[in-house]
Amino acid sequence: IKEGTLLGCLSNLYIPESNFLVSPFVFYHQEFPQVVQNEREVNSIMTCRMSEIDTTMNKSFKDIRISKNKIIKNVPGIYYKEHFVWGATVIMLHEFITALKTS
Repeated sequence: IKEGTLLGCLSNLYIPESNFLVSPFVFYHQEFPQVVQNEREVNSIMTCRMSEIDTTMNKSFKDIRISKNKIIKNVPGIYYKEHFVWGATVIMLHEFITALKTS
């Protein structure tokens, strides 16, 4: 698969739990690229149409267990099918969807 075309970038996002600063980039690909899952950081990889994701009207809250002894209460996120999408992922999705709607 050929490399994609860089369309732009989203806002940098600091993730306190991992102490990471994420710099999200948006690329266009002619064909769906091979995606490699980091097992430590990613629970599962899902594909969807952007029209299926609503980060404004579909907002929910859920308690998230992040370790054996640590639960984060009332975490905002969205449900996509049976998955709860939260944290940095839903923040980046919201910014991307908002940018799509305004362009």
